[in-house]
Amino acid sequence: MTSILTEPFTPSQTAGPNGRTAPPPEIRAEVITVTPELAREWTALNTRNRNVRYGKVAQQARDMKAGTWALNGESVKIAVDGTILDGQHRLYACIQAEVPFTTFVVRGLPLEAQDTIDTGTARRMADQLAIRDEPNANIMAAIARQAYRWIHGIRMTGGTDKEATHSELLALMEAEPRIREATTWAVRARNAFRPVNASTWGMAWLLFHGTDYLTAEVFLEKVITGADIGLTHPAMAFRNRMTKARDNGERLNQYEQLGYLIMAWNAFKEGRTLGK
Repeated sequence: MTSILTEPFTPSQTAGPNGRTAPPPEIRAEVITVTPELAREWTALNTRNRNVRYGKVAQQARDMKAGTWALNGESVKIAVDGTILDGQHRLYACIQAEVPFTTFVVRGLPLEAQDTIDTGTARRMADQLAIRDEPNANIMAAIARQAYRWIHGIRMTGGTDKEATHSELLALMEAEPRIREATTWAVRARNAFRPVNASTWGMAWLLFHGTDYLTAEVFLEKVITGADIGLTHPAMAFRNRMTKARDNGERLNQYEQLGYLIMAWNAFKEGRTLGK
């Protein structure tokens, strides 16, 4: 007898009562428009699923209500007995948004099919930007997400229901093309002064240039280079604080870093010195 602890293990096909491979179930697929009423009917049979993530439901509901939910090949999967195997968050989002959505529906799946559903790697916003050939996709995604939080008054982590969806971030980048310029500058700033996160640099670029472009150019150049400034210059105070945090192993997040940088920016605009 082979031991799976010492020998390679390969799962075998499921066999029927007669020892032969069991025939595949009769699976049907179609594209239909799911109404909130139909979604309520289907979710009444949602008895064999993971816990509902209501933050994700709220995100998807916003996309549906905004009309940015796309027919993309993802399907609602229903077992032979009517049990919802996949798609519960989309169905609950439809109910919450009170608008219909069009989707593929696959019926007749065996219950065991759920064991292999949603086991792949989720696509991140950075992955989506890279597919679109956007340079520095990771940094651009981080800056866009922080800009969205700023615009909507979300400080630190506001909960999954308040986080931007991919559609919302893409719409923001379309409405605010300066995010690409901020990304390019943030890469340069990060290489020049590494104690600061690239997303912090990008967000600072957006905020400061939005109020006083020329002053922002002067200030940010002094911050990233540290050239020709004294110990009490606001840019130097910021550089010293970031360097001290790095040397002491203090982990400042992007919001704390941005807060310190805004303090230095305000002092610079007001002509004040800043010792620390």
